[in-house]
Amino acid sequence: MVTDEKIPESVVIKLFDQAKESNQQNANAIRDLTRIVSELTKCIERQPDLNVLASLSVNRSRDIEEIKTTMYNINNVSKKLLSRVIFMIAVVTITFSLMTASYFFVKGNIDNMVNQRVSEIHKSPNDDED
Repeated sequence: MVTDEKIPESVVIKLFDQAKESNQQNANAIRDLTRIVSELTKCIERQPDLNVLASLSVNRSRDIEEIKTTMYNINNVSKKLLSRVIFMIAVVTITFSLMTASYFFVKGNIDNMVNQRVSEIHKSPNDDED
């Protein structure tokens, strides 16, 4: 055992070695912690302000509502326009059909009248000679 209350030199050296190793580990841990805090601070500084994001979100929701309203109005107008165009096409088609039918009807009647006149003319001189 130890006499005169002295600690052996090997124990003191071992204690100082452990204290030195512990101090290095603490220094490394503090260095890593400082680096991580620095990176976190940079990351936080790069983040946009939440108030700005909130105002953007509110503005975007208003813009979306305006776009919805505009699209609804455009949809209504295009439906009205489409119905008018369909009506116009129907009127033009019916008119063209009537014009075509009347053309062929008049042409047929005129051809019949011309044929009758021609046959009357050809019959008339022959009837006088007989």
